[in-house]
Amino acid sequence: MAKQQSTSSTEVNAFSKGMQKDLFPSYSPKEQWGHARNAANNSVDGDVGVIGNEPANLSCAVVPYTIIGAIHTYGDQWVIFSTDDTSSEIGIFDDNECKYTTLVNDDCLSFNRKYLITGAAKENYDCTWQVYWDDGNNPSRTLNIDDVPYIQQVVSPPGADCVLYEDTTALDCEKIRLAPLIDTPCVKLSKNVDGGQLRNGSYQAYVAYVLNTQRVTDYIGISNIQALFEHNTNAGSLDIEVTNLDKEFEDYELVILADNQGQKVATRIGVYSTEQSRISIDFISNSEATDVTLKDLFLRRPAYEKSDSMYVVNDYLIRQGPTEQFDFNYQPIANNIKANWVVAEYNAEYYYKGGNRTQFMRDEVYSFFIRWVYNTGEKSLSYHIPGRAPLFNSTDQFGNPLSDEGLSSGINVISQTGQEFNFQTYNTASVTSIGLSDPTEDGGTIIAKGEMAYWQSTERYPATDPTRWGNLCGKEIRHHKFPTEETGAALALSNNNGSTIRILGVEFSNIERPKFNDGTYIPNIIGYEILRGSRQGNKSILAKGIFRNMREYDIPDNEGVFGPKIGLYPNFPYNDLRPDVYHHDGSTTNSLLGNAFGWQVDPLPKTD
Repeated sequence: MAKQQSTSSTEVNAFSKGMQKDLFPSYSPKEQWGHARNAANNSVDGDVGVIGNEPANLSCAVVPYTIIGAIHTYGDQWVIFSTDDTSSEIGIFDDNECKYTTLVNDDCLSFNRKYLITGAAKENYDCTWQVYWDDGNNPSRTLNIDDVPYIQQVVSPPGADCVLYEDTTALDCEKIRLAPLIDTPCVKLSKNVDGGQLRNGSYQAYVAYVLNTQRVTDYIGISNIQALFEHNTNAGSLDIEVTNLDKEFEDYELVILADNQGQKVATRIGVYSTEQSRISIDFISNSEATDVTLKDLFLRRPAYEKSDSMYVVNDYLIRQGPTEQFDFNYQPIANNIKANWVVAEYNAEYYYKGGNRTQFMRDEVYSFFIRWVYNTGEKSLSYHIPGRAPLFNSTDQFGNPLSDEGLSSGINVISQTGQEFNFQTYNTASVTSIGLSDPTEDGGTIIAKGEMAYWQSTERYPATDPTRWGNLCGKEIRHHKFPTEETGAALALSNNNGSTIRILGVEFSNIERPKFNDGTYIPNIIGYEILRGSRQGNKSILAKGIFRNMREYDIPDNEGVFGPKIGLYPNFPYNDLRPDVYHHDGSTTNSLLGNAFGWQVDPLPKTD
């Protein structure tokens, strides 16, 4: 029995083929076919070597502009992107019903026929559909086609308890950015006047935004450092104030970084509503999950502004050719930033009452940097702020030479030679403003300002990059040296018989915004941060303090099992170990030199 040939097969292996009706169908080879209505020797995707249908010429739906992209959602539903290079539209096309519906038409989309759109769609947890797309020209975008974010206007009366909004017909294009614009939280940490159970140490707060219980940003809100100390080791508490929160996010995550006796631990305190701006913490349990590593706390991820195209590969959305923020060269501008020292006077109980303005050490060298903050929460590279340029042929108020790079006429106490630069022998800082009375926001008063001392390293700036370093190219690296107490009376550590203290700080001026190469300002930069370089391994002072005799005292209201707890305080800086007639315990027992004065002479003082 002869094997029957199947004449209904559309299998075609040969590249050259065509229709042939002269032969009897049973004799037709497989690379030929007898009937093919509306057929073409290529597929609808353009593949050759297969049979495809000719595109239909029946009008199914009308799209107002040139179609530059389409994304399939589900079934016969498509999201269509079209433009005439002026107007832009996103619409929904139903292939089954031949129906096209305009979803949004707005010029802010800025579509262009030169830039075709690729993307993908997925179903959200609430059964709505989300589309993602890129055209290599505009920022990467995403849109919930069931909840279009229109610009809203307030419709409630002024002063109403509940503010009501109403959608307009204009699309809010900033809300459909894949890398959203966000407000950077401002976090302020302070000591609570009430007691608590926090251990003595230093604390810092970090804030990141949350969506659906998942952290979606870096920890971009960073507070000041607040120290806690009580005689009872576990008796402190903290107040946290968070302002400038982005209300487009419903929640934010709060993390506390604690440094207790040299041990740093980051604890995730919880998730809070962006409507809550004040938080008090008086206890952190050791059993709480410390699921935030220091690496995660300081990690900075780039928010890619746009990419050339998007594709779905194995259920992953792949972005091809992502573009980061413009890499501007700010160093030539940073070279012109000016740094001055500032002295502020506070009440002597400033730190005891929870003050958190830490000061710089006198006669010490520090390095500073500047970095810029984008409206996406990103931060730029850090740029070095050089120390001041050297002065020539001048003197300070004591007659000491200020020709910083000249050879000193004195003898350096370390090398015992005269072949030292003046800045190595003398502190060349100077006072420029004195007798000031400018109030600070935390109860202090700025009383003096001045120029930093000159200082240069033995290392040099790169000699092969004049575009970045300008006239500093190849020269010694300059940092900032703070003044010493001998620079001026305002730099004394305390005043008014010890009732006030003086904190040494720094202020910066001549800070200019970054620009594009064409000289225009970069619009999406919203602020900057000043950073202080680490002094680890470069400290000239390894330990601070004065060895003194110590005396005991009973800590008030701190009764222990075996009597009152004992504290220590320093005795006179320079005294011998004989009995001290200038201290007494309140009794009138006569002894030795105390006979003439009627008090009990103290025994030998305790030493540390």
